[in-house]
Amino acid sequence: MRFFTVLDKCKVNGMMHITGGAFSKLKDILGKTDALIHQPIKLYPQDIFRQLYKKGVPDKTMYSTFNCGIGFILSVPKNEVIRVLRMLKNAAVTGEVVRGNGKVRIESAFSGKMINL
Repeated sequence: MRFFTVLDKCKVNGMMHITGGAFSKLKDILGKTDALIHQPIKLYPQDIFRQLYKKGVPDKTMYSTFNCGIGFILSVPKNEVIRVLRMLKNAAVTGEVVRGNGKVRIESAFSGKMINL
């Protein structure tokens, strides 16, 4: 199913392409919430990112500088998640928005540690 069909049929709260500046860009839109990026992110980092990490680049730098293979993200309400996943075959849940103070917290796919951006 086409991406634009998702926009027509589902509630989408936000969209962002995670590129330069990586996950730190999320801080610009969070307000009184936090972005919690957890387990499924372990599926994404391609080999180039794993090689950089092995060369000594710290977890925090990996996620504040590089996109680690995530690309385009959608923010949808919990009650829309299953519907969106059915429509977008290569999509996965990578996290959630929770009450907070505008922080991005990521469970590193490299070390398993929770890092704050």
